[in-house]
Amino acid sequence: GAPLVDDLAAWNRAARAGLSAPLRDATRALVETLFASEAGPAPADRVDWLIDDLDDFMARSGRRARGLYRLCVFAITWLGPLHIKRFGAFHGLDFATRVEALERMERGPLGMAVFGAKTIVSVLWFEHPANERAAGNTGGCLGGGR
Repeated sequence: GAPLVDDLAAWNRAARAGLSAPLRDATRALVETLFASEAGPAPADRVDWLIDDLDDFMARSGRRARGLYRLCVFAITWLGPLHIKRFGAFHGLDFATRVEALERMERGPLGMAVFGAKTIVSVLWFEHPANERAAGNTGGCLGGGR
């Protein structure tokens, strides 16, 4: 491509307001915990995929949507551990402790923060083909027709 076009494209990518590095870390801990199985945290490759997809989604979203997601994750990050009498960031807890903190927070008065973040990451999580198949979606319409 032309140098000016390439420079403009690079500038546009840099100017996007997606996920900051700390928000990516907090989202990773949340997603690993939300979509865990009996085997442990959610698979790293699917978590990476979701974070990249969420980054793109947030970069294209309005300020209100980005702000609301950030507020929900901020509450989970700093207030979630307090539900199990721990101090520090949610993503600093070990996996089992994160599960306990998130479950208690979800049942408590700040459960809407969990619900808000969980809603958007759930929609994106089930867009991954492997997650969609694991949930039993065969790609067809409900009722078997198209």
